[in-house]
Amino acid sequence: MNARRHVELAVDAAGVSGGRTYTYHVPPALEDLVAGEAVLVEYGRRQALAVVLGEAEAPTDVETKPVLERVRSDGPLLPPLGLRLAQSVADHYLAPPALVIRQMLPPGMLERLEQVAIWRGDQGATHDESQGAGHGAPPGADAKAAPGQGADPGL
Repeated sequence: MNARRHVELAVDAAGVSGGRTYTYHVPPALEDLVAGEAVLVEYGRRQALAVVLGEAEAPTDVETKPVLERVRSDGPLLPPLGLRLAQSVADHYLAPPALVIRQMLPPGMLERLEQVAIWRGDQGATHDESQGAGHGAPPGADAKAAPGQGADPGL
């Protein structure tokens, strides 16, 4: 029996169609993930930001990819009520959940989170989460991010 925990994610990437969400498994190091948190996942041949929507059933016909990393350590981007509102709006208007969530966040929030994720990727997994995560991009993060590497407009 597969004891891995699975979560449903709204992936912020170009090419995510309609109301599509994705199921990823949670590695043991991230077992405390909660709905509304921003995470980094492999999407196709690249990495993308995603927001945890909630728990998911383990698919029986495909192998799931793991959530790679939590992007910030200070809690969810949206509180539970805001996340439920985003899901209701997405369902009602047949909009991609990631697009609705993007519209509910402060301007530039996902772009700043992507810069933190890029910077942390350059530093490796040993980077202390209290440095930069949840506090804006660390010094020099803008210089490391290539032009045009902001979050895709699809979220």
